[in-house]
Amino acid sequence: MQTPYPFSIIGNKCDLAGTSRVVQTQDAIKFAKSAGGLFGEVSAKQRVNIDSAFASIVKKTAESKRAREEWEKRRGKPDGFNGNIASECLTELECS
Repeated sequence: MQTPYPFSIIGNKCDLAGTSRVVQTQDAIKFAKSAGGLFGEVSAKQRVNIDSAFASIVKKTAESKRAREEWEKRRGKPDGFNGNIASECLTELECS
C-alpha cells in the first residue's frame, strides 16, 4: 500500500513504559515503511520531538513536491508519479 502523499505516523506518550503500549515501536516502523510513510515518537506531556515531527513532514512534503515537478519536467506530463518519497523511519524522533 503506497499513498501519493507524504504522511507521518506519530506515536504519542513515548515517555510511558513499553509495557503499556498498544502498538510496539517496531510494528509501527514496519507499517510506516511498508506504506511509504514516516514514523516518529513524541511525548506531548514532556514536549519531546514535537517540533521535529512537524518539521520532518513539512520537509518531506516540500521534497515530494520538488521531486514531482522534476519528474513532470522530464516526462512532460503529470501522471504516473505518486510523489511520495518519504518511505523512511525518522530515527531522530525516537524518544530518549
